[in-house]
Parts: sequence; structure tokens; C-alpha cells
Amino acid sequence: MTSGVDNNPIGAGVFVVDEWSLGGRIVLSRNEFFYDSARPYVDEVVIDVIASETERQLLFDGGGVHIVEHLSPTVAGQYDAGDVYVNEPHAVQHIGLNVLAPPFDDPLVRQAVAYAIDYDAVAAALGGYYVPPSGILTPNIANWAPPTKPYYRRDLAMARDFLAQSSAPDGAQVEMIVQAGDQPLELISQVVQANLAEIGIEVQLASLETGAFLDRAFTFDADITPFSYGAISPDMYDPLSWIMATGWLFTGYETDTLLGHFLDYAGALTPEDQQAVVAQIQDEAIDAAAAIAVAEGSYLHAVGQNLSGFESAPWGLYYYDTISIDG
Repeated sequence: MTSGVDNNPIGAGVFVVDEWSLGGRIVLSRNEFFYDSARPYVDEVVIDVIASETERQLLFDGGGVHIVEHLSPTVAGQYDAGDVYVNEPHAVQHIGLNVLAPPFDDPLVRQAVAYAIDYDAVAAALGGYYVPPSGILTPNIANWAPPTKPYYRRDLAMARDFLAQSSAPDGAQVEMIVQAGDQPLELISQVVQANLAEIGIEVQLASLETGAFLDRAFTFDADITPFSYGAISPDMYDPLSWIMATGWLFTGYETDTLLGHFLDYAGALTPEDQQAVVAQIQDEAIDAAAAIAVAEGSYLHAVGQNLSGFESAPWGLYYYDTISIDG
């Protein structure tokens, strides 16, 4: 239950809150008592939650909206190229393989999956704003480091060889849950489904509403769980915390080793020492093949060309008080 205070915020920074609703419209206005009288550069910010991609684009094209946050890479190409703000690559799209039950309790089956995926096809399906992955951890934050070994790339011969040596040499039937309405994840699931069919693993797709999807993901009640993540703070503490909180990205893979690395990272004396810990985590993720990154790319916004001062962090957050409307 939320308190009355939670439902009636006032704001004490550059803006004050004029209107607030959970999951709906938020209206912010200039705080006349803010210490810097020059800011903000606009008198009011109106934030609306609009579910329809089409409606958001129509409002933007008509000038009724100045910013559309977190564009899906599958629709960004429908905007004028000059309107699409592309952040540094930061988001990681991945699939989690449930290591608590057959067939993915067998590391050889998981390795077979990792080498069966067509990472170039995944990147292409995401509209050109993603590339094949460099590792499981979100890049472009402090103390990130790549693995010391090559990340997975498609190799069907190797995938079939791993499967032939595994506990499921004749293939398997598995279920992949997909969050309904998340078009990038739906496209990824279709590519993965087609790829795994080539080595004899038949994937049944189950489209679930958000609540049901997250319930099954967090309780490891699916064979394969596709998801995406990115840090929302500028240090590797953030993705490592998320991976632990999700049971190694919804796989059920043990996190005691990761916790040890987390503590080593916290105790490291230099950035180089921290990066060495991060590289070790990346390497161990490749060996385990529990969570498999399938693409990495940028968070996207549509930003009106009459705006100045818009600057987004790699994870998609930005300040309102630096933005002005030209003219």
C-alpha cells in the first residue's frame, strides 16, 4: 500500500510537481525558489504515458510531443534519421537457459545453444541499432572489461557436436516464454526458435502478459527466458547486482561465485584490478553458457530538432533542466 505522501509528491529541485498520477500524466513546473534563477529553460514539462507506438509517432511528427523516450529499435527507422538520438551501446539482449531442469542442466546442451544462435540475424532483426554481443555485461560504464576469450558466434558444426556429446543427443522440446507486446524480444525469440530447430531443439513460444511473464521468470518456471537489461548507474556494481537479483538472469545458475567476485571488485584497489575481476566474470559466463547475450546496442529517443541541450546517459536517462526550445 502506498501512503498519501507517495501519491502527492511536491518536488524540491528545478521543478515542482503540479500534477501526478501513477502510470499516467505528470506535470512539472518551474520552481521559483530554485537557487539558479536561469534554470530551467522551459516553464513546464508534461510527461504522458502513451501505449501506442503509432500514436506517439503521430504526436511527435505533428509537433505535439518534443521527446519520445526509449524508442523500440524496430520502429526507430520510421522516424526521420535526424530525430533519432542514439546513445552509446549499452543495452544487452539475452536469453536465460534454466539450469535447474533438463535439458539445460547439462552444460553441453547449453553450449550447443550458444553456438547455434545466428547473432548477425538477431542484430539485423533489431533494425541495425544492435550488433553481435561482446559479452554478457553492459558496456560503456566505469570499469567494464571484455572477456579474455572470444564471445560466441554461430558455428552449427560445433553446436551439433556439443549436442551429440550431451544428455540430449537427439534434441529436445522446450518452452520459451516471451513478454507480450515487446517487439524486440518477440523478434529475438523467433530467430532463436528457428536457429535451435536446425540442431533438433524444438522451441514452443508462450506469449505472456508482463505480470505473468515476470512471475515465471523470477521463479525459473520456463526453459528459456529472453530479456534485456542495462545499468542505470555508471559503475559495474549495477549490472552485477542485477544479475545476482535475477538468479543469473533468470537461469537459476548459482550466484555464490558471482558474489565472491562482487566482493573482490569492491575490495580492488585500482581500476585495473576491478577490470580484471570483470573480465573473469565475463569469461566464466562464457564457460557456463547459462545466460547468453544475443545482441548489444543503444537506447534510442526521438528528439525534436528544435530542442537544444538534450543529452542522454548511455542507459537512457537525461536532465530536463538543460533542455530549451529554440525560437
